[in-house]
Amino acid sequence: VTALSDVVAVQALEVWTSFAEQELQILQSRHAKVCLQVTLQALPALLPALLEALSRAGGHGADEDDGLEVSNAAQSCLIAVARTVSDACVHKVAQFLEANLRATAVRRRAAIVAFGAIQEGPAVQTLKPFIQPMLPTLLEAFRREDFPVAVAAAWALGRTLEWNPASVPDDAQVTLFEICVERLRSDPRLFVEVCHCLDGLVEQQAATLPPEIFE
Repeated sequence: VTALSDVVAVQALEVWTSFAEQELQILQSRHAKVCLQVTLQALPALLPALLEALSRAGGHGADEDDGLEVSNAAQSCLIAVARTVSDACVHKVAQFLEANLRATAVRRRAAIVAFGAIQEGPAVQTLKPFIQPMLPTLLEAFRREDFPVAVAAAWALGRTLEWNPASVPDDAQVTLFEICVERLRSDPRLFVEVCHCLDGLVEQQAATLPPEIFE
């Protein structure tokens, strides 16, 4: 995962992703299978490596696309790891956020992606105190940052609405809707992430909207 070669790093990340996914299947299986929980045992070394790999996008070498490939592979791996180890990943990710949200754009993007990646897996009650202080930062990043950070913020907000909607209060949802409209007009490249956010907003507000709007 920490290899200088992006090709090697991506391959290692794919192995760990598959491993975490297989362990999750065992943990969720109704059959009596013993899970050695290797992902959890490796977490003290694996999680810091994943978080640093998220920062590889544009961070070194002549070919930024290679760095982005490592970052994307780390993102997928962290999603799988969070689903498997649950609450055990939250504290380290919180520390990574605190250390990097005011750093360079590459590090800010990595921190925001890490936040979005762990929305599925940890318990709602574990994440809720962690989510609410992050919402103003995510909303501001979505509104004002350049594309790489803005797209990460939009993705993280969409993931939060999808997996932890009760942690996003109504006033934050209103602000998010306004930003979605603004950013879609100013940068159409964000349309996938904007649509993800809008889907989440509609789902949350559907119960309060008049029935005729859906007819």
